[in-house]
Amino acid sequence: PRFTKQVYAAIAKNRDDLINDINAGFKVISNEELLEIEARWIVNPEYRIIAKQSKQAVSFTEAEKKWLARHPVIRLGLDPAWPPIEFIDNAGVHKGISSDYIRIFEERTGVRIEPIPNLTWPQVMDKAEKREIDILACVTRTAARETFLNFTRPYLSLPLVLITRDDAPLINSIQDMGGRKLAIPRGYAVQEWLERDYGELELVLVNSVADGLRSVLEKEAMAFIGNLTVASFLINKKGLNNLKIVAATPYTMELSVAVRKDWPELVWILDKCFMSISERQHSHIYNKWTSVSPKDKTDWEFIIGLAAS
Repeated sequence: PRFTKQVYAAIAKNRDDLINDINAGFKVISNEELLEIEARWIVNPEYRIIAKQSKQAVSFTEAEKKWLARHPVIRLGLDPAWPPIEFIDNAGVHKGISSDYIRIFEERTGVRIEPIPNLTWPQVMDKAEKREIDILACVTRTAARETFLNFTRPYLSLPLVLITRDDAPLINSIQDMGGRKLAIPRGYAVQEWLERDYGELELVLVNSVADGLRSVLEKEAMAFIGNLTVASFLINKKGLNNLKIVAATPYTMELSVAVRKDWPELVWILDKCFMSISERQHSHIYNKWTSVSPKDKTDWEFIIGLAAS
C-alpha cells in the first residue's frame, strides 16, 4: 500500500494574527514555482504529487489520439546557441524558453520529443526541409519556410533592433546603413526580409548572434541586427559595455513551433496544448529564463563561446 499525509505550517497559539499573512503568502506562490520546489527535492517523479495534479487536461479527438499513438517519438530541431530562447548547455541538454514548452508538450501529449544533436541552425533548416527533422521548437514564419513547414500560433514576439559600438556614427534606422556593413545571422528570417526589402545593403553573414556582436566589436561590420531579448542577454552576460542598442527596426520575430508540411494534424494538437497554458505560466517561463538568478549554475562562458564558434 501507498500512504500519503498532508503537511501544514504550524503557528503558536498566541500568534493567530499570522494566519492570514501566511495563507496569503502561500497563495502568491505560483504553480510553476511549486513544481520547481517539488522537482528539486523529490528525485523520483513517481512520487511528485503537485506535478500530477497540475497537468492541464487537453481534449484530443479520437483521430488525434490515434495520430499520437502512431508517432510516439518526434524529432526536434533547435538552435544550439540562441540563449535564453534555446540552447544546448555544456552537458548536452536542451535548455531555454523553448525547452519548457517542449516539456509541456511531452506531458500533455504523451509523446517523446528528442532533440537532434550537433547541428548548426542552417543544418537544422536543411534537415527540416528534407523531413529528417519533424518539428522546430522556436522559429519565425517566412515565405520560404512556408513551402515545407506549417506553423502553430506564435508564442513569443520579439522586436529586432540595431546594435553598434559606442563610438560609431549616429544610426537611427536601417536606412542610415547605406554603404555600411550590416551583420546578420546566416539562415535567420531577417536575412530573407532584408534581401527582399533592402537589396542595396551590404550584408555580413555570421553564424550566430554572438558572432554578430563580435563582428561589430572588431569593426568587421558597422552594426548588427538581432532580436532584443537574445542580444541584450548576451551583451549582459559577456559584459559588452562598449556595445549599444541604437534603433528599432520595422521587423518583429513572431516565434512559433514549426511542423513538417505533411503532418498538419500535429499543428492543431500543439495549438491545443498552447491554449491550455495560462498567461501566468507563459510569463513565468519567459521571466525564468530572461532573469537568471545569481545561483544559476549554467556555464555561460561555454554557451557564449559555442554561440560564437
